[in-house]
Amino acid sequence: MRKTLQIIKDRAGNKDQNLHAGEIIDGHFSDLKNPPSLAALKLYELLIKYAAYNIDKNIWHNISVSEMQKIKGIKNYNSTELTQLLKELRAVVMEYRAKDRTIITGLLDIAAVISNPDTGYLEIQWKFGESFRDLIAKSEYWAIVDYRTTLEMTSRYSLRLYEILALRINLKHKNSDTFTLAELRGKLGVPEGKLKRWSDLRDKAINVAVKEINQRTTFAVTAQPKKMGRSVQAVEFKWERKEIKLPQSIPLKTSKSIVFPLDGSIRYTQWEDIARKNLPKPLPDLDMVAQQFRKWLKNKNISSNSINVLSIFKKFCEKYRIEFNN
Repeated sequence: MRKTLQIIKDRAGNKDQNLHAGEIIDGHFSDLKNPPSLAALKLYELLIKYAAYNIDKNIWHNISVSEMQKIKGIKNYNSTELTQLLKELRAVVMEYRAKDRTIITGLLDIAAVISNPDTGYLEIQWKFGESFRDLIAKSEYWAIVDYRTTLEMTSRYSLRLYEILALRINLKHKNSDTFTLAELRGKLGVPEGKLKRWSDLRDKAINVAVKEINQRTTFAVTAQPKKMGRSVQAVEFKWERKEIKLPQSIPLKTSKSIVFPLDGSIRYTQWEDIARKNLPKPLPDLDMVAQQFRKWLKNKNISSNSINVLSIFKKFCEKYRIEFNN
């Protein structure tokens, strides 16, 4: 079985994706008195992204604020604001079930804000804790999220529900899950004492999250309340991937102008359409297939802008299970 850590390292160069251990995504916040804000959750996405293939190492990671300012969805924070966000993340305790035990872990071990008043230079540094790194090393299931989408979310409930669905979207024989209201509050991070009535939880958290996910992501999701007697006790979420249709203006026939992308995702391109139609079912991860195709082209000394690259990719997908899946 492939490990989460290996997938993280394989995808470290993919600018469009972020990858999380499933245990963290499927867990819940142990302390709901002060769950992390949307800004803190977005910063956490950035910390995971920039740690990349070193995420399991007991080392300091760092990023300058000038670099952060280039990232759409991240505000231009000052030293005081960054300190507050890092304090929020340092205080987070996640709890999840793992076989015969309950695991409790934090997200950050230590963090620092480094500033130089003379030059105006500002950066953050952080280390992940031992329990977090141990979890990453042992994890065997993961969620792949669209990095830019997570930074565009306008609600922490949207971001958390999107991650929860991303963990489940590729399940072969399951397209729904039901959470009690208590479980849902813990997973979404609803502050203690807030949204106590079902109508408030529905209108200000669940409906907001479902609407934003349906608008911003490739997921189509619905939420259905489950009653016991006259009161709502749980919510059932159903999900599926949206069908992505190619614009008619994009030709599928081979052309000299067709080039297989040298890096990044193949989502929203004709290559995704070809892959979905010709790969074996259950459908493997499309961006992993793209990476393997690039390696195959290189080994065969075939150019990515070969006049036959479209038909070559189609045949690659048709034979993927037999010859190329490892």
